[in-house]
Amino acid sequence: MDHSSCPNSIEVLPYHEQVGHIARQHSGQGLMHRYNWIRPHQFNQGLAPAVTEEKLNVVSGMG
Repeated sequence: MDHSSCPNSIEVLPYHEQVGHIARQHSGQGLMHRYNWIRPHQFNQGLAPAVTEEKLNVVSGMG
């Protein structure tokens, strides 16, 4: 199908690009949340990195 015969194809493309960007951003945030807060880590007695940092801030009085 020729794109010149579909006047709406130009309007639809930016929307799909925006949805793709939001989906990539959302999936990236989900992965970072899992890595930083949920996933057991091989160091720090198996605690996730953000949990360990939070505990250190409480002990040091910075948090």
